[in-house]
Amino acid sequence: RIAASRRTLATLGTVLLLVLLAVCPWSRSVNIPAVARIEGVVSLYAPVPARLAGFETVEGKRVRQGEVLFQLVSPDLEDELLRVHAELALVSARLARLAADARDRSLRIVLETRERYLREEQAGLLRQKAALTIAAPRDGTISNLDTRLMAGMWLNSHHRLAVLLSANNDPHDGHASSTGLEIKGLVSEAGFNRIAVGAAGRFVPDDPQLSPFPVILQERQPISAVRLDEPVLAETQGGLVPVHAESGREELKPRGAWFPVRLSPANGAAVDAAVFAHPSRGQVVLDADPESFAARLFRQVASVLIREAGF
Repeated sequence: RIAASRRTLATLGTVLLLVLLAVCPWSRSVNIPAVARIEGVVSLYAPVPARLAGFETVEGKRVRQGEVLFQLVSPDLEDELLRVHAELALVSARLARLAADARDRSLRIVLETRERYLREEQAGLLRQKAALTIAAPRDGTISNLDTRLMAGMWLNSHHRLAVLLSANNDPHDGHASSTGLEIKGLVSEAGFNRIAVGAAGRFVPDDPQLSPFPVILQERQPISAVRLDEPVLAETQGGLVPVHAESGREELKPRGAWFPVRLSPANGAAVDAAVFAHPSRGQVVLDADPESFAARLFRQVASVLIREAGF
């Protein structure tokens, strides 16, 4: 009997301990996938895989809007233009030889449709060719110029050539302070109601060479995001936000409810904004209302039931 009583007490004690662990609010923070970047920054990339023919810019150079920075060439694009031009000439010649009678009407419709398609394809290729001349989209200063660039090297469309900083964020003039740094992220539905504007936290970059810094929540939008404006946050690109691609479209849409938030460096935060000329992915660990495991489980179950009920 004594042994049985001890086992009963031990079981009750374990159950009580588990209950206490479940109802005790252990979680006091929310993790938010986010991207930090300087406001007014444009990253310059090759529009298509191409070869660098030459460039006339250097690190720190001040440039004017429309000034040519990089000149690229694409042999594949030139080949496509020649192919389309030749086929277009052939179709146009066949159309010119057709007699205006009913027997040729069906063939004329086919050829005219093909001609229209080829002209649209040609216009698109010419736009791509024009984009190979990379000009400054605004006045600013060249920063983070790739030092490996040399005439003749091949580039893919993910190769960043340089960054153009607007005048307000020119690191060479000391204007690129933490006040020009913005952090945008997405908070899950589970964490949205636990955070409030003014909450403090820390932005922890994925890049181990960058130091974490304190941040303040400036804004949280009550409407969930319909598309992912920061593709680097997508799970498909190594981020934490689950997404699915819209059918027939390139944009990404978050799976589930994710709410946009905007943060800024806390007052007095020692942040070298110039190192964020290229957007840096990371996580914000933000102070939040305490939540127990039991409350979280209840909320998740309730959320599923509400969605299944169609409300």
